[in-house]
Formats: sequence, structure tokens, C-alpha cells
Amino acid sequence: MPFTLINRLLSLLLCLYVSAGLADPSALQKIKIDITSHLGDQQQFQQGDEISFLLSLDKDAHIYVIYEDASGQRLQIIPNAVQPDNFYRAGFFLAIPGQDSAFRFIIQPPFGKETLWVFATDKPGLQLKGQLLENGLSLLKSDIKQIRQKIKLHSQRLWGEARFSLSTKAGG
Repeated sequence: MPFTLINRLLSLLLCLYVSAGLADPSALQKIKIDITSHLGDQQQFQQGDEISFLLSLDKDAHIYVIYEDASGQRLQIIPNAVQPDNFYRAGFFLAIPGQDSAFRFIIQPPFGKETLWVFATDKPGLQLKGQLLENGLSLLKSDIKQIRQKIKLHSQRLWGEARFSLSTKAGG
């Protein structure tokens, strides 16, 4: 008898969980993220070039900005130790890095395909595991697929993702 009651309670909880949309990340509403470089959609950069990115959101959100270099290393740009606040309002352009930022994007080896990933969610407080670097950024251990899944599962109702791919090469 107690086993049947427990099964019914678990079934009821599962139904509530699914109906609330929590069990199905695809039920999340989309946050639209627009991202470009300071040179527009130019995707070819040479050694020594300094890059900045501009992004905007169509909904207020907490963002996670990850830069994946040509060797596959992933740096968490926002939030970081110097700038822990990752909440941004819709309708404004955000420059990355900002003028008062502790880092700059300067093209250096290794060269090849690189990507800036931006994830947005309506829920604050997610910590991605990584090694803290001297400049306040974190070198992440997880791959992009794991990071995406973790942020998406962390979201309550809203979710977004965008990326800006670029090629880097030695100067000449």
C-alpha cells in the first residue's frame, strides 16, 4: 500500500514538472541576441588586430560570454571576477570588452577558426567551473555543448544563444 501511494505521488510530481515546462528545455521562450564586431560582420582578422564585439538583446537577461580560441580553449568573458554582474537590459548595445575592462581581444597565436558565444537566460546565479586567470577571466573545463546544456537547464522561462565566428591568421 505505501508503495502505491509513493508511486502516485511521484507520478503527480512528474506531471507537474512536465506541465510547468521544466522538464523540456525546448519549451523555453527565445531571447534574440544580435552580435557583430566593431568592423561589422568581417570575419577575417590578422595577428595584432584588436577586436571588440557589439551585442544587443530583445529581452532583459543574464548573459554568459565565452570565447573559444583556435586551440579549443574556452574563456569565460562575462561574468568575470572584475565584472561579476551579467544582467543586461534589452534594446541597448553592449561593447565587449567595455572601455573599463581588464582585458582586450588582440589576435595572437594560435591562429584559425575562433568563436564568440553568447548565451542568455532569465535566471541569475549560475557558476561555470573553471580556472581563474590573473586578468579575472576563467578558463573553462567544459566544452560548448556541456556549457549550453547547463545554461539552458538553469533557465526558467527564457533562453537564447548566438555566436560570432571568425578566422585569425598570422600578419603579413
